[in-house]
Amino acid sequence: MKKLILAFSLFFCLSNLLAQEWQLQPKQPQSGDKMTIQYHPNGGELEGMEVYAIAYVFEMGQAVVAHDVPLVNAGNGYTGDFQAPDQAQLVLFRFENERGDKVDNNKEQGYYTYLYNGDQIAPHSYALAAGIYGEHADLIGIETDGAKSAELLKKGTENPSDRLSKDHLKCYAVAVRLTKDEEGKSEIIQHLKSTLAKGQLTEKEMSKMANIANIVRDKALSDTIKEQIKSDFPKGKSAIRAKYAKFRKLDSLEDQLAMYEEAYSNYKDNEDFKSILDNMERSLAISYGEKNDFENMYQYAERLSSAKSKAGIYNKIAWECSGESIEGEGHHLKEGLEMSMKSLNVLEQNMETMKGKPKGYSARQWKRGLESYIAYYGDTYALLAYKNGDPKTALHYQKIACEAQQMGDAEMNARYAVFIEEAQGATEAMAFVEEMILKGGADAKMKAQFARLFKANVSLEQAYSMYMEKLEESALAHKIESIKEEMISEKAPSFALKNLDGTEVHLEKLKGKIVVVDFWATWCGPCKASFPGMQEAVNKYRESDDVAFLFVDTWESAKNKEENARKFMDSKGYTFNVLMDNDNSMVSEYGVNGIPTKFIIDKEGNIRFRSTGFNGSNEVLVEEISIVVDILRGSGDAGNPTGAQP
Repeated sequence: MKKLILAFSLFFCLSNLLAQEWQLQPKQPQSGDKMTIQYHPNGGELEGMEVYAIAYVFEMGQAVVAHDVPLVNAGNGYTGDFQAPDQAQLVLFRFENERGDKVDNNKEQGYYTYLYNGDQIAPHSYALAAGIYGEHADLIGIETDGAKSAELLKKGTENPSDRLSKDHLKCYAVAVRLTKDEEGKSEIIQHLKSTLAKGQLTEKEMSKMANIANIVRDKALSDTIKEQIKSDFPKGKSAIRAKYAKFRKLDSLEDQLAMYEEAYSNYKDNEDFKSILDNMERSLAISYGEKNDFENMYQYAERLSSAKSKAGIYNKIAWECSGESIEGEGHHLKEGLEMSMKSLNVLEQNMETMKGKPKGYSARQWKRGLESYIAYYGDTYALLAYKNGDPKTALHYQKIACEAQQMGDAEMNARYAVFIEEAQGATEAMAFVEEMILKGGADAKMKAQFARLFKANVSLEQAYSMYMEKLEESALAHKIESIKEEMISEKAPSFALKNLDGTEVHLEKLKGKIVVVDFWATWCGPCKASFPGMQEAVNKYRESDDVAFLFVDTWESAKNKEENARKFMDSKGYTFNVLMDNDNSMVSEYGVNGIPTKFIIDKEGNIRFRSTGFNGSNEVLVEEISIVVDILRGSGDAGNPTGAQP
């Protein structure tokens, strides 16, 4: 470490570091050079935090490769070295906190450097930088910027026609989509059609063309190319994948086994079709697990190449064995406990071997992701340990699980409170639940537990009532202030989608209303788990003329998407106004990366609040929506809530 600091001092004067967030030596790094970076989080997102760095290496035609960059804290700044690979053309540095949920994006510019050949920037460097503001924007924690992407691509191509080359076409297509460049879209479509007409294309080339057509949202052309692939390559990769895609639609487990054995016999040593076998093996393992045939479940799960997939199956079946709640009736509790521990062991072993780590993840990122899975699956192990009569072990694993979620999952917290009471006693449990109530993180079960413990230990009904009222008032005030800090102000993208009744719903026609938009899908577990709470919210504002709820069904793969959505709604009795985002255009326009995601739009058509995921509490969900609605109605500081960005 001392040698690194000494070497670095030859390049920089650290006394000037506070005035400069980042510097790089040499100024024009060559491919293969060792680069020395210095960074200071002065006044930025990471100020006061331990900083970690990742270098993403870009090379035209290759997947982005991530490397951890060890940093040394030299007192008033961080220093570190990174050796650029010989073929690298651009390197992007990401500076983040330990959890990776805070990123310094350099005021949405990113920290990256072109690599040089002599005095000339390496070929394709500008085009690769264009991708940073398009498909790779998440690496630096920014929203996509089509205009900047298009500008860099133009700078990196000598002739306009170069944008249509195989090296640049995907980047160009992404920029065209982001900027809604109709002229560019037409140019790309004409190029695809012309290339297609010439013939003599490989299946791989045609598949890439179908993907480009899809990027610029010409579904008809994309489908046409896919159909031609089937015709031109009846025994090609696409045809084989299409054949085995029918696996899940087979009526019986016996039919599935027959198809799997055929595929396994033909392709077990072919990496191109490993994903097909993985999907079949995963499905078979789950099917056997749900039948409590654990021997066969293990047989097919152990063939999976992905440790995360394998552990996920074990956790899923173990969770079902647990009864899925403290009150739920479990089965095969001993076997479930062993299975749950196996899921944790699989992930822990993968942290050592790093087998299957994608190139786009650094070792630290991959390990961090595995640790989060281990903590989450620890919730399953804790419940099974509790039901096997071991509350102390349950408490140990539940603490890890809850802390990994930053005590933000209401269901996990409720189980943690029960385990505390069983393992440590009423006093410790009451203290924990009281803290959760004060922070607004307690659900109905925890409040009921607190009531029972308080009454048994304090024995004054009036004191309890007064105390609970005070706690809830404090929690509500804290929640309101927290939501105000999260509020934003962005123009909501326009949309016009049909609902299940065939009526076209326009955002413009909802002006004057507060609009709650919930993106969901029938296959999305957290979406469906949140729907009882969303129904409560819909019921609460059913008679309100100034509040509208829209549930946007997106990212579906069902053949008849409307029928699929209607069947689900009817089976559950939900009274939602469901809009069909069949081509996934609205979810893309709103920049959604995961579902469920909710937007609350004010009466002027501006997005004021956004939330992703579901923490398991219907009460918290309804309360959150209600607080935002009250603020936007003027019951709160609606004019300029604390933290709102213009």
